[in-house]
Amino acid sequence: MAHLGVISMFDIEFSKSITNAELKEIEMVSELMALAGL
Repeated sequence: MAHLGVISMFDIEFSKSITNAELKEIEMVSELMALAGL
């Protein structure tokens, strides 16, 4: 059970570190798709 707790904590931290960088990429992709009329 402790092992699962460590994994979930790692997943949360990993998700946080991903979020900021990927949000900008997602925004750029969304804008490009909107410009392309998709």
